[in-house]
Amino acid sequence: MSFYSIPPLEDKKHSKSKKHEDDVYAVTGFSQTRNGISFIENNFSADVIYREDLSEKKIRYKVSDLKQSCEGLIFQFAQCFNEFTADLELQINEGFEVTGILNHKEIIQKWEAERTRLKEKFKSIPDVEELLNNYENSVKNEEKLRNSIFYTGIAQIFFPRIKQLLQAPIEQKKFMRKRFLHGFYFGLKIPVKEELTIRTSDQLFIANLDAVLDIESIENGEEFIRAFKMLYGDKIEMDDITFHAKEKYELSGALECITGEIDQYFEVRGVHFKKDKISYKKTGDER
Repeated sequence: MSFYSIPPLEDKKHSKSKKHEDDVYAVTGFSQTRNGISFIENNFSADVIYREDLSEKKIRYKVSDLKQSCEGLIFQFAQCFNEFTADLELQINEGFEVTGILNHKEIIQKWEAERTRLKEKFKSIPDVEELLNNYENSVKNEEKLRNSIFYTGIAQIFFPRIKQLLQAPIEQKKFMRKRFLHGFYFGLKIPVKEELTIRTSDQLFIANLDAVLDIESIENGEEFIRAFKMLYGDKIEMDDITFHAKEKYELSGALECITGEIDQYFEVRGVHFKKDKISYKKTGDER
């Protein structure tokens, strides 16, 4: 029996008629990151406007009204950086992966116009010039910018690569897959393996994803472990490092995202190094 033996809430014709409308989502989240022997905590919220044009394989993704509880200079700087990348026109492939930022040139222009002002505003940050140069390298390199946006933070929850599995009747309810999280911690590329299960309930598609660190796919084990030895000492081994993520998504019969949530943590020897929780809920349409 395929999933489509359960009548969807909306037929495909209705779904296509909405492809140029903006769906609006309320996003909330929490992050906790180790800083020496203490932890930095940050609560945040934002609105996200999301629009699909599947005939052109394009998505508009816009973050607005971003608020966060942590007032540290680095968090303020990150919020300013978000202003440059808040409104994106994206190209996707058949697997709903982002393959290009179509308005990349406009982002570069915004950055160049504001760089001097940012340097003055954040002059109290040690090595602010180096920090600006690092951000600039990411801004001007489309691939680096794309990886920094869509593998961490708010954006990751809107691109879980699920919809392509539901666009045609399928018999399978469980999928095993792998991927890399770019620039996740210490600029490392983190390989993870995922178990994705899909079921139906009250005419909704419900997808649950469980991800763990894929140690066998780490490309340079020595470089990977060295990053953690700097914080935890030379006795740290690969088995001491744990990454785990649980995600859940609800989609309508017309494949519109309704809710989503991510709960992920990275720990070393049983003490979490970084913890993130993000969730969204559809609130309405932007007119």
